Amino acid sequence: MAPVSHPSDETLRMLLDSAPDAISILRGPTVLYMSLPGARMLGFEQTTEVIGRSLAEWLEPEDFAIAARRIEEVTRTSRPNSLREYRMRRNDGRLLLIEVASVPVTYEGSAAVLSFVRDVTDRKALERELAESARLASLGRLSAGVAHELNNPLTHLVLAVDVLRRTLARTPPESAAAALAMTRDKLDVIAQDIDRMAVIVRELRLFASPQSRARCPVDLRQPLESALRSVRDTHPAAARLRVERRFEDAPAVEADPIRIEQVFVNLLTNAFDSLGDAAGAASAAAGCVTVELVPAGGDAVAVHVRDEGAGIPAHMLERVFEPFFTTKAYGRGAGLGLAISRSIVQALGGSLVVESAPGRGTTFTVTLPVWHRPSDARDARAPSPCKRLRVLVVDDEPAMCRALVASLEEHEVVVAASACEALACLEGDAGFDVILCDVVMPEASGVEFHRALAASHPALLRRLVFMTGATLGSDDGRALAALPNPVLEKPFDLGRLERVLEAAALR
Repeated sequence: MAPVSHPSDETLRMLLDSAPDAISILRGPTVLYMSLPGARMLGFEQTTEVIGRSLAEWLEPEDFAIAARRIEEVTRTSRPNSLREYRMRRNDGRLLLIEVASVPVTYEGSAAVLSFVRDVTDRKALERELAESARLASLGRLSAGVAHELNNPLTHLVLAVDVLRRTLARTPPESAAAALAMTRDKLDVIAQDIDRMAVIVRELRLFASPQSRARCPVDLRQPLESALRSVRDTHPAAARLRVERRFEDAPAVEADPIRIEQVFVNLLTNAFDSLGDAAGAASAAAGCVTVELVPAGGDAVAVHVRDEGAGIPAHMLERVFEPFFTTKAYGRGAGLGLAISRSIVQALGGSLVVESAPGRGTTFTVTLPVWHRPSDARDARAPSPCKRLRVLVVDDEPAMCRALVASLEEHEVVVAASACEALACLEGDAGFDVILCDVVMPEASGVEFHRALAASHPALLRRLVFMTGATLGSDDGRALAALPNPVLEKPFDLGRLERVLEAAALR
């Protein structure tokens, strides 16, 4: 039998250098070998300029920590790991996005890691452009849906206010009691419509900008339990439904706890709705909602929300994540919950998928990446009961100022109609516990007021709270996201306002 021919080192090196992807051999973070495409990807002309150096010279610090851990894992377990995206800085300072997959090998007699590296910077840029085009294309459909959803309650409000005005104008003094009773009924209707519009605006804000102001390690048991309590306390069919928890040990994920809880509230509400209709007036349990928390393998954790409802037909299954698509009766949902939930999860680097069939129930699965960065120490002190505070309100809208003064009647409130007026006020009296500042104002914005405050009264910066209706995706929202100050998103109620005041006073 003819002897087997093996390629020479020179031939192997030529093959590796002609491969479309960069190829490297690592021992720990140190480069033992780098193909010519890899050296050029880093901005060098010769592979000898790279060999012997550490990946820490090119990977962003957070990404290097993850890469070092994954290299150690491949070496220790002798198992390949999955594709991972990293940020890499070239020798000339330009930032690249790369995808890396690694396998264990033996090199020069010792264990090492062979990595395949692909530059995906242009591909990711194109994907962002396509995503933006798709977002713009859907803007027309979204605008039509917004107009429909807001115009209905707005019409109710206009008519209710007109009726109140006519009734009060025509009511003689002797009929005041009956008029007062009718006024209260109308005010209840107005309050319901205001709540509905507030929900729509809040969900649109999340849909327009699902990115979080900050991410941290989150044990998903906590937002799951909180979401379960919230839905069970408010859903009319909760008493007739059974909830089964199956929580396995799973690592913390990278998320915004408030927004991921909102995702779970949306999914659980849908599950309760699907069974609540079947429950009717029956006293016996009408079905079960199962919530599972499990490791998803690799660097992910999965949550399954499963119901025993009627299921979703195939032709509707493709549309459940579309904005304003809903099968619920009017007033029970705006059709934004699932669209928002998917946007939030995808912005966190995860996925939200659905499985369903008529008569077989529905399962939504949320998958989120595991947290790998060290968490910051947080002050866990509970806020003390709110004392009487001195509050400076900075807002150019008189109606908003009057509403805040009336709402904060237990506190001492000073009003400034502009950032300049507020700064002048502070020159003579800087003894305020909290400063509530609107963001969009004609002369100087809230962000510009923050800059001026930093120069004139830096000690007051920690007491500044912004008020805004902007989304994080807008120019104002992006500016706010760069600042550490809390943001009171409009519309807000008195309870939320008091909690923000308490927290700001503690600072």
